[in-house]
Amino acid sequence: SSRIPVTVGTKAVRSILGGNGDGSMQLLFVSPNHAIKVGDAVITSEDGGLLPSALAIGEVSRVSGRTVMVKASRSLPDID
Repeated sequence: SSRIPVTVGTKAVRSILGGNGDGSMQLLFVSPNHAIKVGDAVITSEDGGLLPSALAIGEVSRVSGRTVMVKASRSLPDID
């Protein structure tokens, strides 16, 4: 259940990406009037200073109201 700051899509919507402990990831604190859509890229944000910006995390896989799920770009064993 880690959390990292991210930027989503071409509109650069800022959010927090949270791991759900079961391998799934979800955007947290999503505004009710967000412009996020399925297929939008999810990249790291430099907010918080922990990670460099623009590292590919994944893409939006499902949007249902304020629930936004993210699919990883790579499986964890592929990341060095």
